[in-house]
Amino acid sequence: MNPSRTLRTAVFGGTFDPIHDGHLSLAREILDHGLSDEVFFVPAGKPPHKSDRKITSGKVRTEMLMKAIANEPRFAVSDYELENDYRTSYTISTLRAFTAAMPGRRFSLMLGMDNFIEFDGWHQYEHILRDFPLIVFSRPGHRKAVRNFVMDKLPPTYGSSLSRVGLPDGGILRLFEQRGFQLALSSFLSQHAQVVSPAYDMSIVVDRARAFVMRNADRCRDIHVDELRQSFIKAACERRKGDAFELLRPLCSEDWSTLRDKVANFIDSLETQLRPEFSQLVESAAARQQVDELQKLLLPLLGQEYFKTRISQFFNALQDCTLITFVDSVNLEHSSTEIRRLAAAGQDVAGLTQPAVAEYIAQNKLYQN
Repeated sequence: MNPSRTLRTAVFGGTFDPIHDGHLSLAREILDHGLSDEVFFVPAGKPPHKSDRKITSGKVRTEMLMKAIANEPRFAVSDYELENDYRTSYTISTLRAFTAAMPGRRFSLMLGMDNFIEFDGWHQYEHILRDFPLIVFSRPGHRKAVRNFVMDKLPPTYGSSLSRVGLPDGGILRLFEQRGFQLALSSFLSQHAQVVSPAYDMSIVVDRARAFVMRNADRCRDIHVDELRQSFIKAACERRKGDAFELLRPLCSEDWSTLRDKVANFIDSLETQLRPEFSQLVESAAARQQVDELQKLLLPLLGQEYFKTRISQFFNALQDCTLITFVDSVNLEHSSTEIRRLAAAGQDVAGLTQPAVAEYIAQNKLYQN
């Protein structure tokens, strides 16, 4: 992993009383989809929404978590909320503390659809939305409900910013901050000449460039005009402003600084001639973060290494403007409640959680009142 890149860390909070295989499956799914580089399991101290049930001690829940993730190098356990067990655990406080303590990481919050539909009741939930991306586990077929909920439940200030909804693909639905998405896309298309060139309506660009050259090159009769125009068009489409200026400078009697400004303004004006279908194809593939589709569009115009580097940078930029990602998760049959019920009856729970955790529960006679 590139040490200079910000590490993406998904925070998976819960009581984990006890952790079960479904929790681990969700965390692996996050990594498999490329939504995070690692997952922090954060057992809650005193969750405000479960104050009516006795919760197993934090020390015991942490030990079970450590046993469950022993063979998962990209999983970690944080006891931050347990260290503050005397007070109610608020997610916003935990996320802020992590960000302050680990500035090299970009934290996101994992939560299930059941928690998300009650998210507007969370402490300072608007601040969580503002500062931390959400990764929400939904169910297949819930697309319309998700869209409706987002528009109805989230604060009005997020209404327009969430109007860009990534197209569903492979169980992923992304909601971007609209302005940030457009800035990232525009920057990507405008900065890389090999990408921008084929996106122009070249018939219009050729006509405009011909007129521009003829207006500004006073000594055109001394050179091969078509050759000059072709070189100028290529430099302009590739946004090589300096090269375009140098082509015209020997042929122009005008003040050089004035000519330089004219060339720069002309090249900037070409963005109005971008073919919409090319930009839309790139935009759609980018919204879904479909590397294969982007590769089909861009690889013929780029070298392999250049493509990998630029796409990685582009996706990192998109990550910064992704507000909510919905992931279709499989129907999880296991639950902590079921494990507690079976353990209370003295039954084996090895099929519901990791063997080491099941053994720990049995040896310590957990959940047997």
